[in-house]
Amino acid sequence: MRATIFQASGRYDEALAIRQYLTQTRPDIRSLGAEASVRAERGEIDEAERLFVKAQQQYRDVSPFPVVWLYFQQGLMWMWEGNLERARVAFEAACARLPGYAAAQGHLAMVEAALARRERAMAVFHRWMQAGDLEQARNEALRLHEFTATAPDRPFLALSHNVMAKVAIAAGKPQEARDHLSQAVSIVRNAKLPLAAWRVYTTAANFYERVGDTKKAAKCRCRSDQIVRSLANSLEIGAPLRSVPFFARTGVGGHINL
Repeated sequence: MRATIFQASGRYDEALAIRQYLTQTRPDIRSLGAEASVRAERGEIDEAERLFVKAQQQYRDVSPFPVVWLYFQQGLMWMWEGNLERARVAFEAACARLPGYAAAQGHLAMVEAALARRERAMAVFHRWMQAGDLEQARNEALRLHEFTATAPDRPFLALSHNVMAKVAIAAGKPQEARDHLSQAVSIVRNAKLPLAAWRVYTTAANFYERVGDTKKAAKCRCRSDQIVRSLANSLEIGAPLRSVPFFARTGVGGHINL
């Protein structure tokens, strides 16, 4: 009870000390999940995720309530962190275990609505760019950026800056492109957002090649290729995904490049 009060009042150090003691003396789904929730609120996302997963793996009971609470807390963490895709996975898991859980259903609906708006805007943007209509493409890019600014989702926020940079590049506005790319890189640089990072670094490489900065272009191209290799290395040798063109671009389709 004291840990709950401390956590609710923002006294996270005191709450964590109690949660850690309980985890060490009685490591079960409740103690591990409670410590994970404190760490999530402290911004210790990697450790919180590790504890959430460990708690899920240790659960052996038939009652859905503890594990549903766990998935819900995990979904909240990713929603606060701005990763709506991972939040959706967690909320879906909670709803699958307990379809009548209104809180999980409500949050899942919010996340799906936000993702749908962003995905539609991204698709429309690409259509206008392919058609060569920069004005319409810019309007759609601005709409996408507005969506991500009101309900921050870090992958899409990075991608919104990326598409704004693409419009600026096509319109011959190098400083505007540079500013948006700088914002995008600052989001993906130390975050685990591989697909968004790959797109951002690829655009940055193309931009710097265009303006004649071959050193920066090569650095960004190298970072883009590293991301593709990292994704490929996470797959088993011979996995069907290794044959897709995305991995072929850096020669990792059938083997691991170290």
